[in-house]
Amino acid sequence: MFAQKEGNVWFFGGAAIGYADTSHYKSCRFDFLDDSVHIQFVPKVLPFTRSNSSICDKDGNFLCLSNGENIYNRNYEVMENGGDLYPNADYFYGFPGIQGFILLPYPRHENQLVQFYGNIEVIDPPGPVTGALAYYPRYAIVDMEENNGLGKVTEKHIIPSSDTIAAGYITAVRHGNGRDWWILVNHYAEKKFYRYLLDPYGVTQVGSQEKEIKLLSLSQTVFSPDGRWYARFSLHGRLPDSTFSTIELFPFDRCSGLLGDLQEKTYSTNPLDGKLGGVAFSASSRYMYVSRWDTIYQYDMQAPDILGSEVVVAAFDGYWGDWGNGFTVPQRFYSLMLGPDRKIYCCVSNYNSKYLHVINNPEAAGVACDVQQHSIELPVFNEYSIPNNPYYGLGRWVGSPCDTLDIVSAKEPPGAEQVFIYPNPAQDFVRIQLQNGDLQHCHIRILDVSGQLVREIKMERAGPEYDIDLSTFSNGVYFIEIRQKDTFFKPSKIVVMRP
Repeated sequence: MFAQKEGNVWFFGGAAIGYADTSHYKSCRFDFLDDSVHIQFVPKVLPFTRSNSSICDKDGNFLCLSNGENIYNRNYEVMENGGDLYPNADYFYGFPGIQGFILLPYPRHENQLVQFYGNIEVIDPPGPVTGALAYYPRYAIVDMEENNGLGKVTEKHIIPSSDTIAAGYITAVRHGNGRDWWILVNHYAEKKFYRYLLDPYGVTQVGSQEKEIKLLSLSQTVFSPDGRWYARFSLHGRLPDSTFSTIELFPFDRCSGLLGDLQEKTYSTNPLDGKLGGVAFSASSRYMYVSRWDTIYQYDMQAPDILGSEVVVAAFDGYWGDWGNGFTVPQRFYSLMLGPDRKIYCCVSNYNSKYLHVINNPEAAGVACDVQQHSIELPVFNEYSIPNNPYYGLGRWVGSPCDTLDIVSAKEPPGAEQVFIYPNPAQDFVRIQLQNGDLQHCHIRILDVSGQLVREIKMERAGPEYDIDLSTFSNGVYFIEIRQKDTFFKPSKIVVMRP
């Protein structure tokens, strides 16, 4: 049985097979039911390519699907106000990038969702590279209670920051508090990552972190199910001069959203040996799997030398499958995805294909993991697309510094809406004000995004407002908790932002 069912419906397909006519975009749906998967043909045109993102309610009932350009309701129709997410481009077939967007639950907003995406532009970065794709990050809010449960996009093109991020490779993981979400993506041309926090107040850019990563890549990124690791498999370089592929592995802190020290492997020093692939973890996070064109590798995350524990668990068996129009093509390995049934699914690279590979027992060491090549035949052609959904089974990080949500009452007290905190964003001070009351005997705690206590104030005097000095605070996101005797007020988020 699947405990967290928001990710229980997947989609494959979207293959045009060389035609511009969108009627050729056929799709199928995976419903993960108990310990099995039910595959059914979708009787509507759903144009998507490379990736899609879908979400269910907590009981596994399908809510909506995104192809990047549009958000579709459960009837596979464009949701009200859910079209034209890329107003500066025409992606009638869906955004073509890998992991270019992601749908997530909106914390503490029942029946609401958030889609994180970007406004795409072609930019010439410094140096010899030209025409790099960059994102200006955006997000949209979906209210599934509208239109009798078919949903409506109530806001879109909301700007969380002015950064230029990579046009793709967006992935997310639960914050250590078990409620919020970290969204991680790298800069489009610089060696650094941006971390965004989705919490009950929306999406906020928390900070950036420089890391010696490789750029100009075709990548797949993923967090381990336990939230302790972030991995990226990448094909780098440009044909015909030089290509190579790497796996980049970082420890991850779910409280701070920061990456640890990089572990990296380059698979070949041959300048033309870059190969497409992907990465996924087993459900227990014990094993990491890397697909690389014609090989699948397994790595033991408990080994003293993780990347040195490499075992080849599958090699391309030479099978050629139908490509449509009488052609056959090799069914090699591409992107990977852990399913709710604890199996790992792998799509075929480079070509429209009716097949998926599957790792039946990812928790087993070596070839006992049981890689079955082209063992799932789809009712449609899949244009090397794999869903971009987060892992929903991860809860709070018990005993961590940010495991603090149970400190605050889940029920908002009467009059909680009378607390005002401004200005926000703030620079040198923030004012706390009670519209109808005073702050006598208030206990104020200010925490950073990792849950660490930054300042604690115990009010003794009476009065309706109080100014907190922020001159020593660094730029960033903070949370203010206010308690007055036995009353806990709704926590507030502030952003300290100085030029």
